[in-house]
Amino acid sequence: MDFCLREREENDLEFVKALFCRVRVIELKAEAWPEQMKDQITSMQFDAFELAMADEYPNLTGSILLVDSERIGWYQEEETEKNIQAISLFILPEFQGKGIGSKLL
Repeated sequence: MDFCLREREENDLEFVKALFCRVRVIELKAEAWPEQMKDQITSMQFDAFELAMADEYPNLTGSILLVDSERIGWYQEEETEKNIQAISLFILPEFQGKGIGSKLL
């Protein structure tokens, strides 16, 4: 499956947060939790994640993964004088297992 990357923009925040929260619900096996509880916990985790990443990785950049102009993921990396380090990768569940993450990395 072909994909492309573009720089994360301000108007991507809602997508990025929804993606993060959706992936976290699956990781936490919290699908059966009440919606309000899922929303509150994953929203707090997203806010903490964003702050921690910005603090720990001063040269962090974010990109949106696109397939046929559809946003399907979010990738973060940090580039320094010595290397480029992949920091995080989130892909919509329906696009996982198709080799996109492997190709990207």
